[in-house]
Amino acid sequence: MSLIGLLADAGETGGALTANRATFREGSPGAPAHFHTKATEMFYVLEGTMRFLVNDEIVTVGKGGFLTVPPTVPHAFSVSPRRTCSGWSAPMPWPSVVSCCSADGRATCSDRGGCSLPGSGSPDI
Repeated sequence: MSLIGLLADAGETGGALTANRATFREGSPGAPAHFHTKATEMFYVLEGTMRFLVNDEIVTVGKGGFLTVPPTVPHAFSVSPRRTCSGWSAPMPWPSVVSCCSADGRATCSDRGGCSLPGSGSPDI
């Protein structure tokens, strides 16, 4: 339902950032509520419309829109209903070890700083 490609890795950028390009098809779950303790995450929507939950506010970002989420701010995202969307995200700084926690307490942390829900495999954030 989604395709996420790594554009730049923290190891290649001296820990400055990790950059991803993602395509989310209709019905894609996006990312569950989580926060990053040290990284500011930036999102840029290339096509379609994304919905973001930032703290308690739902923010809709369309093509060409940009959103920044500061460290420790709970956030989640998904594609708008009946849409396919592609975008770009870059958490920064993104050292090789960052702690990250789900806002709902269900996510686990990885040494790459991404969060994943139990049974979901590798982090995709």
